[in-house]
Amino acid sequence: MNARSLFLWHLIISMPRTKKYRRIQQAPDFSGFRPFGTQKTSTGKVMLHYEEYEAIKLCDYEKLNQTEASEMMSVSRPTFTRVYQSTRKKIAKAIVEGSTILIEGGRVIFNID
Repeated sequence: MNARSLFLWHLIISMPRTKKYRRIQQAPDFSGFRPFGTQKTSTGKVMLHYEEYEAIKLCDYEKLNQTEASEMMSVSRPTFTRVYQSTRKKIAKAIVEGSTILIEGGRVIFNID
């Protein structure tokens, strides 16, 4: 194997996989939440992607288990768990720090029924 082939092989095996699209039912009818009653003039912002919103909705609102929710979103259960844990951490941070929560973006496909 020459140096060029070795370099190209290293590039190929070290490249991260592209993220798969996550399937969600629909985008929320709102774009976020803002705290009220804070004494700070400027609060931080926490960004939730649509798939994170969908994860919290499926598990905590619709009471699905993580296996059922992951199937609905067309992702593996471990991937769903990572998305769900990230969501809970972001929401906790926003509540504790009095930050605005913005919901937008992400790699999603909307269900077409």
